[in-house]
Amino acid sequence: MNAIIVDDEIHGRENLKILLEKHCPSVSVKGLASNVFEANKLIGLHKPDVVFLDVVMGLIDGISYLQSLKEKDFQVIIVSAHKDYVMQAMQSGAFGYLLKPMLAKTLQEQVKSLELFFENHGRKVSKPAAKQEETFLGENKIAITHSNGYIIADYNDIVRFEAQGNYSRIYMTDGNVLVTSKTLKRYNDQIKTNHFFRIHKSHFVNVSFIKEVINKGNGHVVLKDGTELPIAVLKRPQFNKFMKNKPGD
Repeated sequence: MNAIIVDDEIHGRENLKILLEKHCPSVSVKGLASNVFEANKLIGLHKPDVVFLDVVMGLIDGISYLQSLKEKDFQVIIVSAHKDYVMQAMQSGAFGYLLKPMLAKTLQEQVKSLELFFENHGRKVSKPAAKQEETFLGENKIAITHSNGYIIADYNDIVRFEAQGNYSRIYMTDGNVLVTSKTLKRYNDQIKTNHFFRIHKSHFVNVSFIKEVINKGNGHVVLKDGTELPIAVLKRPQFNKFMKNKPGD
């Protein structure tokens, strides 16, 4: 079944997407929205079977938005850190209510209930397409899947990767920051080039953007934009050797 996630917090959106991808294979997340205005656009575009909706959001909260949906061709599951809205949500037409932080088993049970509901009401839901992974295009390009789609990026356009739990932030030269549901380890394993180095468990850096290496104290690098990143103690000897021998010197 096709789904849209609406949450004003990026961690909330990405964490739920990761849970659904890992534990609910029948659900295909088609889009992530940070407010109800973005949600309306995604609903019109993707015609979802279910919308996972946060409650406390900006100008228009989730309950008010749910109440405004007079005729909807999808079900709504409220996802909130607050249990105070359960009764109001159900009275407003929500199919279910999930409390944050949620267990994978609880999410699976809710999705199963929704599948049975659709089956009993004769609705044919969309089956998810094959899972799209990051594609590594030759030696210098990568197709990066992010919240709204994907981009094809040259390695020279990537400043660094930063681990954020089970997903990664990718800092681009144009100032954009992409959030993906792939781990830093995956990028580290897949990008085979001598222009990147994992200086820390949380940082995989394009060394072309390193301005200075500070070995004094705990050790860190300074990027051309002024960002300072730590160098893991165990990585320091290997990193210093790598920098002295890197191409272009």
